[in-house]
Amino acid sequence: MNSEIDIYNFLPKYPNIENIGDEYYMNPYKKSFNQAIYEKKEFEKFKGGNFKVGITWSGSGHYAGKKNSKRDIHPEEIAKLIRCFDEANIEFHSLQIEESKNNSLRALVTKQFFSHEKFLMDFSDTAALLSQMDLVVSIDTATAHLAGALNIPTLLLIPDPPDFMALTDRVDSPWYPSISIVRQIERDKWPIELVAEKISKFMQ
Repeated sequence: MNSEIDIYNFLPKYPNIENIGDEYYMNPYKKSFNQAIYEKKEFEKFKGGNFKVGITWSGSGHYAGKKNSKRDIHPEEIAKLIRCFDEANIEFHSLQIEESKNNSLRALVTKQFFSHEKFLMDFSDTAALLSQMDLVVSIDTATAHLAGALNIPTLLLIPDPPDFMALTDRVDSPWYPSISIVRQIERDKWPIELVAEKISKFMQ
């Protein structure tokens, strides 16, 4: 065993660990994607102005090692969230890379929604866009983990039952200090009103 390792554990045992303390928090990347962010001039126009929320509502069709879409949120639910802020100085920026998914939501909302799939070719592009956001609201995707690693305030929406990394009965993340967890209270029912309330608190 490597003598430089202070502690180790087998991955399948993590769900049984209790009282994970702050010492186990993942340190956000200190030099992550900085050069990429400076090179992405197309995102510079987002600086200043309205409160900006990055959103991800659909994944790859697999979750927790199985083929399913239980973590996905229907576009109508996301449209409902956006409509909660009709009179507010806020913008919702899609972090989805699929044009079809963005078009499905755009058909339901007439303002405050922006998509950037033409610019999002890789994770450095996504990091550049994330860097312009005041808040990220996302289901459990790679984008959410990237936002957490970049130390960007994030509301992570977790389905019931959750993947083991989200643990249970806690609203913070043991992996990323900037992430707050919002869980389904009932299976297949997303607490959109609660998400809207939390966004409003971030805007204050």
